[in-house]
Amino acid sequence: MSHRRSEQGITLIEILALFIIVGVLVVFAFSFIKTTSYGEDAKKDLRSFIDYRTQDVHRILIQEYFNEKSKDRFDIWRKAANAGNPAGQVLIGLCYLYGISVPQDESEAVEWFRKSADRNLAEGQFQLGECYALGKGISEDIAEAIKWFRKAAEQEHTEAQFSLGMHLFDSYLFGEGIPEDQAEGIKWFRKSAEAGYIQAQSFLGAYYSDVVPPNDAEAIKWHRQAAEQGHGFSQYQLGKRYLLGEGVLRDEAEGVQWLRQAAEHGYNEAQYLFGVCYFYGMGIEQNVEEALKWLREAAAQEHDGAIELLEWFQQEGKSEEELENHDVESVPEL
Repeated sequence: MSHRRSEQGITLIEILALFIIVGVLVVFAFSFIKTTSYGEDAKKDLRSFIDYRTQDVHRILIQEYFNEKSKDRFDIWRKAANAGNPAGQVLIGLCYLYGISVPQDESEAVEWFRKSADRNLAEGQFQLGECYALGKGISEDIAEAIKWFRKAAEQEHTEAQFSLGMHLFDSYLFGEGIPEDQAEGIKWFRKSAEAGYIQAQSFLGAYYSDVVPPNDAEAIKWHRQAAEQGHGFSQYQLGKRYLLGEGVLRDEAEGVQWLRQAAEHGYNEAQYLFGVCYFYGMGIEQNVEEALKWLREAAAQEHDGAIELLEWFQQEGKSEEELENHDVESVPEL
């Protein structure tokens, strides 16, 4: 049988070959689209996770949040990670780090973070730096942690900027064996704070309060920015400054408002001082019942001043009405 081309058209074999080529191309295109889709989904999920993490000041609810998100998304993340998507690789790494949807395996988490970091994703570099800094899944190596923090920080990763600043600023606490460079540490804190990272803002507020001589204007500026984002320590510091007139015009009512927010966020120093304000009627109408409530909240968190004051009340055996008419001089120093 001859397979020569007829004058009217192509041969049957050529038609079959054309169909095969088109089919392969369609399958490849569909696979590419699906992989790209998985990658975009993973990227959005990672961005959502990072946004949540930066708002959770004490990182208390991060694992719970991630666990909830991973229930419906794990397969997508795994497909994206296996296809080489760096966002998917970070998400799978976090699953192994927390033991969510897979058995916990910190060493496996490190490998996924490294793959993402090698693809130059800032979050992957940050997570790898965290593992080196904390000795999670790999031997602790502060020099290596700083290396990866710096790579992420140079890509404007605000948490990496803060972590880099901490290790450079205080080598005794965070970078034993690493040369301390407080000036560079402050530079990275400032970059992070200016980008809106709440922990860096609060740190700068504390730094400018304690530096010699103190810089009240800078301290108040950064504490206010952190306080407005819900940082309990900065809310307490700002409230105390207004209450006592430290670096600002004294305004007891303003001070009490900031103390209330810090107390409601669970900061025990604020709960104690807020209770004292109620007890004395400073910036707020005197209310012994509320005073005792907040002193008990602080005492439950082992605040020594609150415990001492509550013990004194108990020893005196006074009713709330009697406490409202207390002799100020007879109350222990607050």
